[in-house]
Amino acid sequence: MPGTISQGRVPPRDVVDHNVIDDGNHYPNLSTQHAYDLLQQTDYGEDISALILLVAEAESTEPDSSTQSTSEPPTSTTPSLKSIQKRQLGEASDSSSYFSDVQLYKRRKKENSSSNSPRQPYIIAYSELVQKHTDISYGVLFELARLITLNKISHEDITADHMLSLQGNNVHSASKTVRVFFPDSVSETVQDPAFTQDAATTVTTFFTLEELDREEQALAQDPYAGLGHSAIAPGWYGGKVNFRGRLERSDNNSYKIKLDRCTLGPSCRFSRRFGSTSMLRIKVSDKQTLHSTKNELGDFFRKTFVMWGSVFRAFYAKEGSVFLFKTNEKMVNGEIVPNYSPGLSLLDFINYHNPLDYIENQNQWAARTALVSAEGSDMTHGCGTANRATTLAVSRTINSESYSVAFQFRIKGLKGMALENSETNFKEPLKVIARRSQVKIRYPPGHHDPLDPTLRIIEILRLSYMRSPATISAETIINLSDNGVPSEIFVNLLKANLEEVVAVLTTWDGPDAMYNLWTAVERAGAVLHSRRARAAVGEVRARGLSNYSNEDEDEDDDEDDEDVMKYDVGQERSKAWWGDQISGCPSSLEETVLVLLDAGFRPQDSPIVREKLKQVVKGAVNRRTCKYRYELAQSAIAFVVPGDYDGDTATVIWTPEIVEPFKNADEKYSNEPDGLEVCFTSDHNEKVPDFLTRTSSLFSLETTLAVQTYLLGALRDPSIIGQYSTMHDNAVYHFGYSHPRTIKLAYKFCKVLDSSKTGLIIRPQTFQSDFATYHNSRVHWKEKTENFKKAAASYTSEKVNLPYTRRGKRSQYIKGTFIMDVLDSAGRKERDRILASIEEKSFFGPLDVVTDSHFIQPWEDAVKAAAIGDPRVVQAMQGDLLKIKNHVELVHQEYKAYRATKHKGKAFTKMPIEIRQDILRKLSKRFTSYPTPADMEVHTDATLISRLRASYAFVFDLQQNARGSPSWSRFPWDLAMRDLCLIKANAPSKTVTTGFYERFKLSRR
Repeated sequence: MPGTISQGRVPPRDVVDHNVIDDGNHYPNLSTQHAYDLLQQTDYGEDISALILLVAEAESTEPDSSTQSTSEPPTSTTPSLKSIQKRQLGEASDSSSYFSDVQLYKRRKKENSSSNSPRQPYIIAYSELVQKHTDISYGVLFELARLITLNKISHEDITADHMLSLQGNNVHSASKTVRVFFPDSVSETVQDPAFTQDAATTVTTFFTLEELDREEQALAQDPYAGLGHSAIAPGWYGGKVNFRGRLERSDNNSYKIKLDRCTLGPSCRFSRRFGSTSMLRIKVSDKQTLHSTKNELGDFFRKTFVMWGSVFRAFYAKEGSVFLFKTNEKMVNGEIVPNYSPGLSLLDFINYHNPLDYIENQNQWAARTALVSAEGSDMTHGCGTANRATTLAVSRTINSESYSVAFQFRIKGLKGMALENSETNFKEPLKVIARRSQVKIRYPPGHHDPLDPTLRIIEILRLSYMRSPATISAETIINLSDNGVPSEIFVNLLKANLEEVVAVLTTWDGPDAMYNLWTAVERAGAVLHSRRARAAVGEVRARGLSNYSNEDEDEDDDEDDEDVMKYDVGQERSKAWWGDQISGCPSSLEETVLVLLDAGFRPQDSPIVREKLKQVVKGAVNRRTCKYRYELAQSAIAFVVPGDYDGDTATVIWTPEIVEPFKNADEKYSNEPDGLEVCFTSDHNEKVPDFLTRTSSLFSLETTLAVQTYLLGALRDPSIIGQYSTMHDNAVYHFGYSHPRTIKLAYKFCKVLDSSKTGLIIRPQTFQSDFATYHNSRVHWKEKTENFKKAAASYTSEKVNLPYTRRGKRSQYIKGTFIMDVLDSAGRKERDRILASIEEKSFFGPLDVVTDSHFIQPWEDAVKAAAIGDPRVVQAMQGDLLKIKNHVELVHQEYKAYRATKHKGKAFTKMPIEIRQDILRKLSKRFTSYPTPADMEVHTDATLISRLRASYAFVFDLQQNARGSPSWSRFPWDLAMRDLCLIKANAPSKTVTTGFYERFKLSRR
């Protein structure tokens, strides 16, 4: 029988309308005047990604061991968070344990010399001087630590005068930390409005620090305010400030942490409950280090990490990222002192989330941490039900464009899907019924403080959705082909997709031609959804925006690009693909075309629109050719409740040409191959009772290190998952999709993928044999191509040197030429034909006349006006124009120099996007910085100055390129696009702000 989360009485605590946001993959929550009232929309802008329900304990006819009574006080064996936080140094519950731990630290510190030893603390930043200044904001402390980890300053460089000048809140002080230490060398881009003043378009330092101040003020008045149910902060939730760093190898081969600027981003249950400053996320930026079998990452991240005396300890790892929690320990005089500060030790923190000694949790205990981590979990949970009133509340709170009949949720230790019960109505109290299979963590009675609402919050992770048509991937194509769908069906599909994308982007005449072109370009670049995702930081998955991202986009800029990481400390990093708010020029190609089109430009008579649209077409054709993702008219994709009923994405195809020849595979393939079980072992696993017995006599430090060994298990050898994926690809190509060897490798891959949950690991001898047999070649169709940089991103450098996999001889498993080889060959031919056809038809040929009188007229009118009238006025007006003219020409020289400069042998257009953006933003600020109204005698209106500056930039560019080919350059557009668009759209037009504009959407006609 499913356990019921039903209406009940809430603890005596004021509850107000509120939304909470979970991490980038989650949604957070809903609440109201009492437990089940419908939550009103919050006033926190567009940050509506979570649905929170404040829920009382279960009232079920069948008792549920996970149920916690809100009336029972915490027991002595499971202290409440409140009682734990009250502990001070002199109030430690076990003074002998406290002094033993201190002595243990001292002894281990002397005994261990290895830099990666878990018993040797890692100092991120430490200074008695800094720590004496308790009035310094956390933002300042983190920024100081960042500068130290980047070797820009040392601890000795920090003086008392520095600390005095950095007093104040985060917004006031943290933003000026770099300037305090580097007053003469700070980049021009620091405090650039392009990075700090437009919340609708960019994640900025200013708004990050403002949010941090807001969170600290709220938590100071209510320790539970971050969860979103506090009267002192209505319509707000916390945990959205992300503190991050990256792990790199030093010259001596030891590990070094380098901190990054704090940013706004996703929250999780822990950061909302304990505050943003309680969490620190470290990413292993070097993939070779991450995938090395002897990287010692597990030992390194079991260290004590110290930042300004505060102690952080790692509690979870996933996909190269390690999450650390700030404990109640403190480094004092070089020694780690337990229970020094308010808060929790790591063991208390783990017990708060997942009690290790509670008998109900002693199955797959270590895997349960992921249930509330910042990245979520893929564990099987099952499907419960929700009444119609609840699904309506969810859809309204998330502000979904459609009504969702199912949603993925989390409450207490439960996680899974809830499907609407169609026999209920909208008038019932909100109710979710969860199955026992969804209960992953159970809590003993009295485990949590009754005042702590954490476990009474329903966190909405994802809504169901459906979209048509769907896109089929290479993996789907291989499956369909092996099960009877002829190759020519996919070749025809390839051709149709390519012809369609070219047709919609090259149809410029006819009724509504420009509106249709705008829509086609927007779709090609998923511009509207990208804008929404940028605005809804951390809410991408909850709002379903990740499902709309441009699947064809060439993501050629890795977030850990070394060029980006080594950028000068004095400069604010621009966010990849975010527009320049100084010049008004977007970053992405497609968004630039949209801005030009809706300003009134047309490809028939605008050289810049024509050139950029040509690149859009070429890029779309190349990507469609190389990514093997084709749209099916008669298909749909949906996030629903299929398979194991815990929420999955399903694709449905009803295209007759595919459905009719398709033959279902034999059901025998759903059974594990014989002998698979002997390939895995669980000998390394330890049962919870045995672990508790083994650690019962250990000091708390030793127990902590032992627990971390299991919590950080994902760091042991993450590369093995990718290696088995590669082995399976090779086997598919050489032996055939349904060959017994291929099937067995597929099952091995699945078990390896689930090893962190099941505890099963591949036996070393099995892996070595498989690696030698199946990892000795590479498949050609996955290789990198000249026009598609990431097609082979999964290949390591050593694999690129391997020979290509040979196709096996025809057999019952090899049914002809491999479908991907067929599509690779056909795609290249079709791409070359289409691109040649475009050139022949002169769609994008150079224009005979590129002069546009709209842009020339402002400057010419000003020159004419400055030639007549009072001689003194004429002289002053001409002087004003000369200042504009000289400045534009000077910036033009700088622009050409930057464009001609190579970075590590790469031309400007091949540089990482962040570096390109930073260069253009620096130039755009330089361009707009002079002359100001104060510099002028007659033309003292700032808008007029901007207009004349843009107009002359266009005139001067024409003069410079009059005899060239093309007869124009990007100079005026890169640095003055907004003003040029304003000139173009001057009449008729309606001016709107950027915030409104980026939410506009053309309706379908």
